[in-house]
Amino acid sequence: MKHPKKGVLRRRFNAARAALDHATRQAGSAAAVQRLVESGRLEGAAIVASYAAFGEELDPITLEALDVAIAYPRVDGERLRFFVSRRADLELGTWNKIPEPIAGREVDPAEIDLFVVPGLAFTPSGVRLGFGGGYYDRALAGRADRAVGIAFDEQIIDELPREPHDVGVRAVFTPTRTFLAEEADP
Repeated sequence: MKHPKKGVLRRRFNAARAALDHATRQAGSAAAVQRLVESGRLEGAAIVASYAAFGEELDPITLEALDVAIAYPRVDGERLRFFVSRRADLELGTWNKIPEPIAGREVDPAEIDLFVVPGLAFTPSGVRLGFGGGYYDRALAGRADRAVGIAFDEQIIDELPREPHDVGVRAVFTPTRTFLAEEADP
């Protein structure tokens, strides 16, 4: 059974993102990714899992300018599979709205050095509220030590409901702040 408060929070944070104008989303996206780069978490990384933004999500496209292979997720049943690809080669996949790789070299999640994950909301301690499908929770199980979140400042909240299957992130980067959550559950 899904936690009833999560649905209310999802609507709230979807609306908060939608209230941001296009220029603010673009500038905020670039600034949050720059904070991630400056953190040093990408140093030595060969493969970074990222995502292709849809709707009003923070867009991590500037990661493609780095000297690192980007692996994008594709929904396959109840799990995510990751493929090294370029954003330009993605096509609408899941629910006909999420850009996903149709080709590319598939990588085992164990090969991924850092997971840059989306979310509707994050706490400073690394708790993540996703869209409710549990795809990232399953993909990150046992890998939370390699997961970071990126979000707009408007997506940070002090507390979120957390269920046993929810997997947190080790850090959250916003356009203006960095939250280290080194004690987040794996």
